[in-house]
Amino acid sequence: MKKVLWIIAVGLVISLTVSTTTSCSKELFDKETADTMKLLSFHNDKVDANQSWLLIRDWTLQVKANVPGVKRVEILSENPYQSPYAEILATHNVTENQQIGISYSMPTLCEKVYVAAVTDDGTYTIVETTADNSSVVDFSSGRIDTNGTMYELRQQQVFYCFDTAFPEPSSTWGYNDLVLSVAKEYVNEYVMRLKVTLRAIGTTKQVAAAIRLDGVPYENVSHVAIEGNNTFVHNKDAKRVLIENQELLIKAKDGSAVINLFDDAHAAFYTQQNDNGTVSRYKFNVSHEVGPEYMGYPELTVTYYINFNEPGFSDRIGFLNFDPFVVYYYITTPWEIHKFRYKFQETIWDYFDDNQSAYKDRFTWCVEVPYSQFRYPTAGNSLGSYKSGAIYGTYQKRGHSFGEWVSNEEKARDWYLYPTESMVY
Repeated sequence: MKKVLWIIAVGLVISLTVSTTTSCSKELFDKETADTMKLLSFHNDKVDANQSWLLIRDWTLQVKANVPGVKRVEILSENPYQSPYAEILATHNVTENQQIGISYSMPTLCEKVYVAAVTDDGTYTIVETTADNSSVVDFSSGRIDTNGTMYELRQQQVFYCFDTAFPEPSSTWGYNDLVLSVAKEYVNEYVMRLKVTLRAIGTTKQVAAAIRLDGVPYENVSHVAIEGNNTFVHNKDAKRVLIENQELLIKAKDGSAVINLFDDAHAAFYTQQNDNGTVSRYKFNVSHEVGPEYMGYPELTVTYYINFNEPGFSDRIGFLNFDPFVVYYYITTPWEIHKFRYKFQETIWDYFDDNQSAYKDRFTWCVEVPYSQFRYPTAGNSLGSYKSGAIYGTYQKRGHSFGEWVSNEEKARDWYLYPTESMVY
């Protein structure tokens, strides 16, 4: 029955698309029909009317580094003496007894954070606090027990998982057409380091990607540099069509700074070209089975150094300010896909024709997941489903499922910790 409904839905969408392309006018986009198709195809009875799709929040803590020999302060997601999954959310160089404000991004499911003072010899002194603590955190009392072995700390990474179908419904809502992860590190008051990892491509479409820094004017970034020889652009002579500008730093239509990643994800991942010069468009890292369209390939990480003209930007930019987006051809026009917070942001291209209301709904084509161990779905699997009380999909553990969270954003905010092993890469 589900398959029959999907075939009907696809037919209606195709009909809608034909009328749109024939007239060459986006104003003919039929919102009512499109909304019906999304509800038919989406794997939930409903989407929370207040769903913000936020799994992460930005916070600031005031910290006094009153530990002898301290050289830096770190904000940690968990107690590293108890959890092997503790992540470094923020770090800042300090001197003894210096008081600083540290900005960081924390998953919404977490209620506590751990503040560490680290000395020259690598000794950790750690106190526990809450994200909304408005008092000054210091190390004079409330220290946790640091006897025993400390697990290796990981740098916080946030996953950005895209479905390249916007504004139409996805065929699977698997959010694996393009999977990126981003880690950020404070280097000094003028420099921020971004590590961007291309993890998977689940489509044969050409897809470009970039990261807009919301609230950071283009003029406030002096330059962007890449560490070493790792780069997403292997052939600088290749014609660019989705992000035509080849500079690492480009200016958004709203004047903000944009980090230019690549114009073609397939060419970034796998450099082999066919005899006629076209790029081989396999689906990378989305299937454990061997097949003519699938390929496993090592993830590629590129490190960017963003140099600011003014002090402070590298310290206070959180993940909420990051706007990773992809560009792809919707019919014959380049369209951008952003996370829900910036859904109607036109960074490089104009495509809404000032008619954003026609595309206004509670759906997202990008899911932002603040967890370095996140496992995205393999090809053909949805991220999750909750229909008529039944739960399906890759994240289907009752009480901790993706579908329940979509239906009510106050519930199951930890869904991404409970994958179905047979459905993830």
